[in-house]
Amino acid sequence: MASDWADELKGALWIGLCPNKLALILPSYDRHTAVKLFTAINKAFVKKTDYEFDAGVAAVELAPKGFDSSRLIEAAQRCLDAAQTTGVPTVKSIEVY
Repeated sequence: MASDWADELKGALWIGLCPNKLALILPSYDRHTAVKLFTAINKAFVKKTDYEFDAGVAAVELAPKGFDSSRLIEAAQRCLDAAQTTGVPTVKSIEVY
């Protein structure tokens, strides 16, 4: 499974936000596919390392003309904040309209 998600992440846009926070932009992923991807990564990561992580996923199915992309970032941050309160590696997601 690891090689599957590793190959998928090669096309992602990686943005370092701070020393312990990273944003990944996955342009061709819908919400459910992104959640499956991050859940698989989380399981593999926890299994092979002493580290764990949480993820916040925000998606828009079809962005309308003039869509403000900051809405996606804010929604993903809210999901990440919620995931971090669980105490276990978690992926939270939301669809933005």
